[in-house]
Amino acid sequence: MALKLDSRAVSLVDVSGRGGKEAMLARLFPGLEARNGALWDACDPASGVYVEFKKQANLQWFDIGKYHRLTPEHERIRMVFILHHQGVIDQIFAIGLGDLLRLLTSSPQHRDDGWCWETIEQASAMKRAHPRLQLKVPLKVRAFFEDHQHRVEVERLFP
Repeated sequence: MALKLDSRAVSLVDVSGRGGKEAMLARLFPGLEARNGALWDACDPASGVYVEFKKQANLQWFDIGKYHRLTPEHERIRMVFILHHQGVIDQIFAIGLGDLLRLLTSSPQHRDDGWCWETIEQASAMKRAHPRLQLKVPLKVRAFFEDHQHRVEVERLFP
């Protein structure tokens, strides 16, 4: 399901710095409300769409222990990548969490970085034993987009 982007609001948002911008990012998408869940940052109560924001210039780290034994509802979470250069958003794209994981775990390049179901399962087991533990694996988001742009919903922005 495609999200509606308020493209006029994009130029007003400064996404520089570290985390904590979920409420501001949710305002870019009319109907979304910032509500933190284990796997999402916002939801649209009217449509039932859940969204996880990934805001980065390029290199994004994922705590993969969270992605073991996902329900079909979890697989539909929209992963919204908000790419920026020095705090100015230059690209936004989205993909379902299940599709993202299938693409990453089926790629030899990404498996070398830790994107494989066995690692996800092991990280999950470690997380159950030590709930605050995070096992992070990288994703170069811009390269991922270039390789899979036909599989994502995209809004290119040029400030």
